[in-house]
Amino acid sequence: MATWSVAFPARTQYALVLGVSETSSDSANNQSTVTFTLYIDPPSPAGGAYDLGTSSSYSVTINGTTYTGNYAYDFRSSTSNLVLRTGTRPSTHATNGSKTITVYASTAAATPLGSASIGAQSLPLTDFTRVPTTPGTPTLSRTGSSVTATTTGSTFYGSGGYYSWNYNLDGGSWSTPSGSSSSITFDAGSSTATINVRVYAQDSEGGSAASGTATIAGAPASISTTRTGRNVTVVAGNSTGTGIDNYYVQYSTDSGSTWSTAVAMTSQSYTYNALTPAFTYIFRVYSHNSIGNSTYTTASGLFVPAGGSRWNGTAWSPTSIAKRWNGSAWVDITIAKRWNGSAWVDLS
Repeated sequence: MATWSVAFPARTQYALVLGVSETSSDSANNQSTVTFTLYIDPPSPAGGAYDLGTSSSYSVTINGTTYTGNYAYDFRSSTSNLVLRTGTRPSTHATNGSKTITVYASTAAATPLGSASIGAQSLPLTDFTRVPTTPGTPTLSRTGSSVTATTTGSTFYGSGGYYSWNYNLDGGSWSTPSGSSSSITFDAGSSTATINVRVYAQDSEGGSAASGTATIAGAPASISTTRTGRNVTVVAGNSTGTGIDNYYVQYSTDSGSTWSTAVAMTSQSYTYNALTPAFTYIFRVYSHNSIGNSTYTTASGLFVPAGGSRWNGTAWSPTSIAKRWNGSAWVDITIAKRWNGSAWVDLS
């Protein structure tokens, strides 16, 4: 307990005394309880014929709250302290957990003691360390190797608040990209790997716990295509991502300028039936998790020829594989040709 005392001017053996202490602290609610006692301390033995038979006033202020009252006492026969006021006062700390309270007290002119005042005094309370709240799990988007990460933010209690970001590729060691705001864009160095991202909040009070880790799924490891006539089966290799809920496939017949509607694959496989003949198809696959889509894994062009009949040596038989005579044998047509007047050239 901190105690402050001042003598009464008319009877210096008497003193006005104020004692203040922090009796409990509650870091969870950022609050402390302050206990105070204001009293008059008489001399020992009894100080003679000093009888305050008339009511005299006092006041005591604890952290801006003032308590007042009146007192009367016969000091002729007692050497006990005369308690004017005692009590408790809750005190909420500053946002960063620090707190210093101000206290002072006074009594009015009271014959034969006279008036006395205890000037403003400071009492430091427990300083709670209040680190920032944990940031929300980031939301992520990726274009190639460029990643944009955004967190819902933290509550900062100290000064100089900022965010510290981490990422890794395929679960490897963590790296720290530049940027300290709640949203950053950085180059992860890979357009196909799984990218894991987390964030911390920092200020003068310390650092928060890490946010949840957000994961963008990696692109499928491979793509394969198998054609049977006008039917093409596309198979996606495993992605390196976590939490993948499906794989999707698309095709393009104009060298990737436009793409068909994405189709969910079953067990990472999908078969397109009766594709339009005489087109070269490009297929691409991607994986998906709760964050969004991975980048694409793309197969090289696959020409789908028209069906028809061919001479099997005995008769004309239906076929879904077009053939051409190469001068010595009939071979599968894998690239459409046209006659330019002097030679057969690739159809483009």
